[in-house]
Amino acid sequence: MSELEPYLLLAKQATGKALVSLIQQVLCSASIHSFQPLLDCPNVKLLSTTEDQSWVELLRLFAYGTYRDYITRQSSLPTIGTAETEKLKRLSILTFATKSHLEDLIIDCIQASLISGKLDTRRQIVYIESALARDLAPDTLPGILQSLLTWNSHCEEALTEIGQTIDDLTRKIAQDHNDQMTHDAAVREARSKISQARRQRASGLSADGGIDAGML
Repeated sequence: MSELEPYLLLAKQATGKALVSLIQQVLCSASIHSFQPLLDCPNVKLLSTTEDQSWVELLRLFAYGTYRDYITRQSSLPTIGTAETEKLKRLSILTFATKSHLEDLIIDCIQASLISGKLDTRRQIVYIESALARDLAPDTLPGILQSLLTWNSHCEEALTEIGQTIDDLTRKIAQDHNDQMTHDAAVREARSKISQARRQRASGLSADGGIDAGML
């Protein structure tokens, strides 16, 4: 069963806002990248004749269009969140790769020192190690600053956790050392008592032997 199949079954019964909610879930799903079967559902086609027709248009855009198309038509389409935006961008790359020689373009970028990485042609994967930074629009700086602050906060939390772990290990090592010293001291004390008991026993036996010899 495909990832879309459960939604197709629900779409046979859903209408109105329930169908809109179903479309939203499909657009958010990271594992669904084919939407034509849902567009072919009678209830979805019927939805395109209602006040919620913009959701059907958005579904069509995810099926055939690109992120640039969404930006162009944004005023007439529902607002999408971060998950849907990232998904549409990935779908846009698929469209671009289908229509253009993406591999040649990547090679050109590497040769022009725009990006640094390795191209695995057999597996059709490019590993980006670094990329030339583009100019930043002024309105993007607050978002970048917030990302850096968030990253810094995560680093501080990680360092705190690492420090706590080191402290715990240090205490455990010290405790283990103290336990070992206590154990060694107990062993020495036990050996000392055993040795002392043996000497006392040997001394007692010697004394008993002397008495017996005198009586003969």
